[in-house]
Amino acid sequence: MPANETAPSVKKKGRRARLIVLVLVLALVAGLGYGAYWTVDSVRASFPQTTGSLQVPGLAGTVDVKRDANGIPQLYADTDDDLFRAQGFVHAQDRFWEMDVRRHMTSGRLSEMFGAGQVETDAFLRTLGWRQVAEQEYKDKLSPETKKYLQAYADGVNAYLKGKSGKDLSVEHAALKLSDDYQPEQWTPVDSVAWLKAMAWDLRGNMQDEIDRALMTDRLSQREIADLYPQYPFERNKTIVEGGSVAGGKYTPQSPSASGGQGSAIGSQASSASSSPSASGGTGQTGLAGNATAQGATVGLRTQLSALADTLDEIPAILGPAGSGIGSNSWVVSGKYTTTGKPLLANDPHLAPQLPSVWYQMGLHCRAVSAACQYDVAGYTFSGMPGVVIGHNTDIAWGMTNLGADVTDLYLEQIKPEGYVYDNKVLPFATREEVIKIAGGGEKKITVRSTNNGPLISDRSDEITSVGARAPVASSAPDRGNGYGVALRWTALDPGKSMDAIFRIDRAKNFTEFRAAARDFEVPSQNLIYADGKGANGSIGYQAPGRIPIRGGGADGSMPAPGWDSKYAWKGTKDSAAGWIPQDEMPYDLNPSRGYIVTANQAVVESGTGAGKYPYLLTTDWGYGARSQRINDLIEAKIKDNGKISTDDMRTMQMDNSSEIAALLTPLLAKIDVSDPDVRAAQKLLEGWNYTQEPDSAAAAYFNAVWRNILKLAFGDKMPKELRVEGSCMNVPEQTTGPADDLAKMVRECGMRDSDSAQPDGGDRWFEVVRRLIKDDKSTWWQAPAVGRTVPATTTRDQLFARAMKDARWEMTAKLGKDQSTWSWGRLHQLMLKNQTIGTEGPGYLQWLLNRGPWNLGGGEATVNATGWNASSGYGVSWVPSMRMVVNLNDLDKSRWINLTGASGHAYHDNYTDQTTMWAKGELLDWPFGKEAVDKATVDTLKLTP
Repeated sequence: MPANETAPSVKKKGRRARLIVLVLVLALVAGLGYGAYWTVDSVRASFPQTTGSLQVPGLAGTVDVKRDANGIPQLYADTDDDLFRAQGFVHAQDRFWEMDVRRHMTSGRLSEMFGAGQVETDAFLRTLGWRQVAEQEYKDKLSPETKKYLQAYADGVNAYLKGKSGKDLSVEHAALKLSDDYQPEQWTPVDSVAWLKAMAWDLRGNMQDEIDRALMTDRLSQREIADLYPQYPFERNKTIVEGGSVAGGKYTPQSPSASGGQGSAIGSQASSASSSPSASGGTGQTGLAGNATAQGATVGLRTQLSALADTLDEIPAILGPAGSGIGSNSWVVSGKYTTTGKPLLANDPHLAPQLPSVWYQMGLHCRAVSAACQYDVAGYTFSGMPGVVIGHNTDIAWGMTNLGADVTDLYLEQIKPEGYVYDNKVLPFATREEVIKIAGGGEKKITVRSTNNGPLISDRSDEITSVGARAPVASSAPDRGNGYGVALRWTALDPGKSMDAIFRIDRAKNFTEFRAAARDFEVPSQNLIYADGKGANGSIGYQAPGRIPIRGGGADGSMPAPGWDSKYAWKGTKDSAAGWIPQDEMPYDLNPSRGYIVTANQAVVESGTGAGKYPYLLTTDWGYGARSQRINDLIEAKIKDNGKISTDDMRTMQMDNSSEIAALLTPLLAKIDVSDPDVRAAQKLLEGWNYTQEPDSAAAAYFNAVWRNILKLAFGDKMPKELRVEGSCMNVPEQTTGPADDLAKMVRECGMRDSDSAQPDGGDRWFEVVRRLIKDDKSTWWQAPAVGRTVPATTTRDQLFARAMKDARWEMTAKLGKDQSTWSWGRLHQLMLKNQTIGTEGPGYLQWLLNRGPWNLGGGEATVNATGWNASSGYGVSWVPSMRMVVNLNDLDKSRWINLTGASGHAYHDNYTDQTTMWAKGELLDWPFGKEAVDKATVDTLKLTP
């Protein structure tokens, strides 16, 4: 196949790197791995060829692949087909293991690679039916042009795979081949389309909150749950779009005052467009509760929803864990306020840290843009999918953050032997048979049942099958029989055209074309920001796209709804028969007078029926705006008095480590009377601290320990076991109601929740919870029981804070030592990068060989530099800015970017983690785009020939 083949160029590495390779080989040869099959050559066999030439069947002409010192490729072709064929080939060169795992995950076939341990995960994914929906999209929804690109991409991947297996593909494939003779299949266009379903799953909105609220009803009253889900603080944290209105079937932006104020529409709590008291944030907990089921979902849902939560924890979180502090940052500043005179656009999506990074940097260039070759674009791609997801072309730049729209609902279903009840009739299930094949032999057959609300996910767990078995319901509700099932309604299970949108955005030339392309970006629903360099100062803009449901029955999506009653189904309007908010009525903005736009998962608009309110409910569970308002404040501080913002200013903002909760609590902690000299010494660390969480800060380490312990004492210990972190055990009353003697009986109860999703996670929802309670010194939330005879009970805020400060001091001593001079936040807050699958689930020695780290990081929860951690489980980093970019619309070659890891997915390649240390320091790489700049940065050129 290859002509004029040249060995890959391997740059010189240091002595330590060579020793690591030797350790790998010696360990394997010594019998730790796969014996004498392994040599140095087998470790390097999968490294891609990056110079010389290779034949790729199907190409019409030559494609140049120019890689810089970081292995980032820029592709040059003469036709669209050649460009995307080459993209598939190059993605497979660097990332085929990642691609192969992704397609097995999206199709519910992980068991074929990893054995019986993945059967239940596969069964759940088959029940959701991602692959079936992707097949429908490819067949019925996508444009002929998009299908052509997808096929070209698949052909490029398959050209790379031809004649390769095992060690030729990756170290991980070599391991699978030796253990089970695994051989990858051909790549298909549907493999690429299905990846969008995985994206949508991880960005699906408030499903976890819906489950958590229902589980809380076992221990907490409705008032207490409301305390833990407060309203969005519109009076303090700006929305993305300020003002605006819907009339005549269209959304019209409304520019705020020149001072950048919120305008008269902001500042009061909204009424929901769906008649819910909580459409603007927090929850009114309608839905199941709205049907008078129970003052909320009670004990009857606890076991079943806990089982569902456990199942969700087992589904691979490709993009990151769910939580109130998770999200992304993007902002764009008009040229009026920049040093360049044109817009600057920044983006850093916050996702799960993984190795390799979820992103792959790449440029796709037509040598001459024409009808036959339409693309000149660069940015961040997903391996396994053609096109550029975030980046810029010659005319525009764009970024994304998760909009957070509520696009999932759980429906209780009354199950009968012959079907399910809907409007007093029994309807038959839609069914399909699935066969799960298992590596090493064997298979499992399952039957997937669906109602008109969606797949019956309760079929995947014996416990979930009895959903609602003990839940009190209204007298008008149908007989529960042996219990209610649970069905999932989710926008991503309806075929759509998001893949079309990717290509249309990549070639958009102005805001009108950008908005038109965004109409097709149906799932996942994202905040899209925009910039171009046309005109005196360029233009900046925002669009909220997405398929977002209109609910019936007064439901707000915060609790499970009665599936047997059609009035709770997602509704249509005269403009939207499918039941979605019409795209023409989705919020957008263009060149607001304030001169900048910030999206960081805060509320897009304030919903309601009053003047200046948005007439549709997008969600009840926004992020609470800690990051977004900090970015707003940083921009405002910079541009006041005619200041100008530079590219480096944008980078500095991305690395801002200021803690909002520290600014709120530290003055109170400093005033607490502390008698213990060791605790007092720790308290003194907070004196004069500026609330920034730098890696070397002892004050940040101690404060975050105090914050974690405040959360545990005030809230965590009051949570039901289903929400507490797995392994956290405590004594609780055997019964919560009944005779005094029964209440006095204590039992040992241990938490059940995965460490990434346990509560309280410490995100900005918890900032808002504590902010609203802080003035009530006698709130019952400040009550914590005594521990033995030495730790008295607390009844006031300051008593609980004092106890948290003491507990934190001893926790720091245990983790970092007694000497405070050695403490630092970075030593607690460490990032480990784990190789996919084998790096997380494989033998310990393989994890050691394939994983990288730790890196000591600054930043933290709900901080602009969002290196997130879950306060319930510890201080380790669980989500990160997965990349950072700053696009300069005045001179695209002066844009800057960085990835979390490197271009290569091959362990021990030079570009495996070569960007990580720079990323950790907040550094950015040059981002060449024009041909001259690319040629100057090129170190390796590979020619792909017909």
